[in-house]
Amino acid sequence: AYTYRSYYGGSDYIEARALGLNDSSSASSLAHFSKTIETLSKGSTSGTDRELAVMMSRLASFYAVIGNRDSAVVWAAAACRTDTRILRHFLDLAGYYVQANRLDEGSKVLNDFLKNRSERNDTDNSYIDQMAATMSRLGARYSHTGNDSLTVFWAEAARKLQPLNLKYTYDIADYFAHTGRSHQALDLLQTIPPDSVSVKGLTTTAIAAAYAFGSDSGLPYLYKAKAMAPNDRSIDSLIMEMKRPQ
Repeated sequence: AYTYRSYYGGSDYIEARALGLNDSSSASSLAHFSKTIETLSKGSTSGTDRELAVMMSRLASFYAVIGNRDSAVVWAAAACRTDTRILRHFLDLAGYYVQANRLDEGSKVLNDFLKNRSERNDTDNSYIDQMAATMSRLGARYSHTGNDSLTVFWAEAARKLQPLNLKYTYDIADYFAHTGRSHQALDLLQTIPPDSVSVKGLTTTAIAAAYAFGSDSGLPYLYKAKAMAPNDRSIDSLIMEMKRPQ
């Protein structure tokens, strides 16, 4: 706090080192840290206060770790207001909204993030992994609510953002397979290069093929998956399920 008020520059670094001197995860330490940041924030209204914004962001992450999602959202939003130039703070906020199951708010922040990134011609790709993962989690959460359009929208957004990360292709193909769109799932899976075959890809293809053409069409893929992972009991379960008379 003294460094921030007296010198400003580097105060985030000083604060981070200070936290390392004691148990920053303890309740008393977290309460003290929160009170300090709250006190400092009363005098910051510029929207360009990088040092304080980073401290707020760190405080939000501490709250997220202990499962206090509401407080994580509060401080992540404060970080966004305190320095509006740092787009990563907005991406963090979207992630905390998703964790708190406040999906529409998370969608809005994420859409605003993408818009701001485009308008600023931001070429910093250091947060692409985080952005795709947040989109994927948002789509998965929407699937639990039955909102099919937003499930597909955010799952596709993650896949388009990171087309080489096959996890996102498998995720949406699996969703299609389990929601009566097995042919779409198979079309999507066919875009995966043959040299990228994996147990996940084979099991997802097996499920989609079984839905589309019957169990006999899915079994060959499961046998290939079993050859790749002979000790994977989940594959055995799928094989038994597909062999069971319908």
